[in-house]
Amino acid sequence: MFFSAKSFADLEGKALICKWERLITGFTFERNYKYYRYWIGLKNDTYRVYISPLHNYKIEPDWIVLYLGTSINRKTLKIYDNAWNDKGICELAKYDTIKSRVEKHKNKLQEEYNKKLEGNKI
Repeated sequence: MFFSAKSFADLEGKALICKWERLITGFTFERNYKYYRYWIGLKNDTYRVYISPLHNYKIEPDWIVLYLGTSINRKTLKIYDNAWNDKGICELAKYDTIKSRVEKHKNKLQEEYNKKLEGNKI
């Protein structure tokens, strides 16, 4: 029979908001080392919140390694892409507020974008 204690490495029920330049990305961590990613995209003059399918993550002593090699330093919460380019800083967030926080930021970006469009003739 195999017994297992919940590991400190298990991020289930935790969430991060990561900021880079004017954008934010949210992550919610689920059971069995899986996570959702929430991000904002612009298409045809409209910002939209996208939610990824469940992806796997792995835990290393100093890193959370996400899909396609994105990594988050566990001590500093700095996020890096797969080429080790600095992509900003993350902060702990409440799990149940991630989608609304990303949605609120999307609305702010849309308002700013709409102001830039004012006066366009086409």
